[in-house]
This record gives sequence, structure tokens and C-alpha cells, in this order.
Amino acid sequence: MTILTQSNITRLETAADSHIMDAARFALERAKRDDSEVSFTLNGITIVVDPTRTIENIVNEYTRKWDANDWSYFESVEFHNKIIYQTYLIKMTEKHLTNVNNLIANEKMMLDFPLYWIQTRYNNQDKYGTNVLDYAERWAKLMQKKIANGEQLTRNLIERIAVYAKVIEMTKYAYDQAANILIACWRYGIDLGRAIGKSESNIAKTWQYGKSVNDELIEEFGSLEAYEESLKQAKIEQKLITPQRNPGR
Repeated sequence: MTILTQSNITRLETAADSHIMDAARFALERAKRDDSEVSFTLNGITIVVDPTRTIENIVNEYTRKWDANDWSYFESVEFHNKIIYQTYLIKMTEKHLTNVNNLIANEKMMLDFPLYWIQTRYNNQDKYGTNVLDYAERWAKLMQKKIANGEQLTRNLIERIAVYAKVIEMTKYAYDQAANILIACWRYGIDLGRAIGKSESNIAKTWQYGKSVNDELIEEFGSLEAYEESLKQAKIEQKLITPQRNPGR
């Protein structure tokens, strides 16, 4: 979603192929975060969301308006142009992702706690979890290239790389999850946390969590190779060997 501010209501621009559940969830998250009204328009239907609403009643309002729609919107020039624009954005996104992946193709992620990273990857294979973790990996590898060239991890540099690493719209919550994952296991995670303004107690707690999970897995499996082999076997058996963990804890 693109965010545009107009008068006292923040207007959220939705993609033509967005699902109403995703649009409602994002709008409500933004309304609660800013403690103000936001609006979004999907398939010609405009919904205003305030912090007191629920996803259910947002979806219900959209459904009622959808049922009453005369369908003329889908024959309009506006809808036609929106589809063309969204197709263009998809192509540009794919091109950008290819460029980023080419740039980091030979870069190995530097991990102090690799078993934590592998477990987090394994236990979060849904679309959302995969997007957050793919983003965290691209972000880390791009920062590593800068570090290798002698640059310091300043907040300005980190935020510029964070924008470049994006290939889809990322909420602040998803960004924070990616940062916490890196703090928990990446070689420069503590430096990252300090540069983006995390408190020392938060950094220490997150790092300790990554370390404790990693240590537990080493104690149980003995080595990285043994753990990876157990995950391959578990995948074959189509079951998780550990409880589901939130990727941003």
C-alpha cells in the first residue's frame, strides 16, 4: 500500500489485486498506530477506518457496498489505467528483485547463531514469514557489502539500504521483526540495533534469546549439519520438530 496524506485523513492507495482482508488489516493497523482515521479505496469502494473498528466490520461494510455496486467501475477508464499501472509496478518490482539478488549473489550471510536462523526460516514458511525473512537476508547481505568496503553502520546508511532491500510494501511492524531477527543472530546485529535506536536492554534481550535458542539446538543435535539433516527428515515426514516461533520475537 502507498500512503498519501490529505486533510485529516490518511488515504491508503491499494493495489488493484489486493484482498479485502489484507487491505482491512493494514488500514486498521495504521489507524491504531496513528490514533486517527484512514481510508482506502478497493475496486471503486471507499472505506473509512478509525482505531475502534475491527477487521470483521470493515470487511462487512466492504461486502455490503460490493453487493450494491453497479459494476460500472470495472468498465471505467480509472480501473483500466489502474490495472496497467499495477502491471507496470509488478514488472519493475521483479526487475528490482533481480538486480538486488545479482548484487548479493556471492554474499554469504554472516551468522553468529546459525541454528536460530535456520529454525526461524523453517518454522515460518508461510507467505508473510517468508517475505520478512527474505527481506532480512537481503538487508543483511547488502549491509555486509558496505561493511566490507570499510563503511560504518550509521542510521542513515542502514535506512537507505533498508529501502533498497524492499521489493514489496513493508509495514513498520514487519521492518521491526526483520531488525529483531538480525539482532538475534547476525554478526553485526548488535551494531544494527544500536544504530536504529533500539534500547540496550531490548538489544540484550533479543540477542540473548537468539543465543539461548541456538545453544539449545546445539545441545540437542550436536552440530549445524545434524540439525539441518533433522529438518530435511522432518520435512519429508511433513511435521515440525519444534513449536512454531514468531519470526520477530
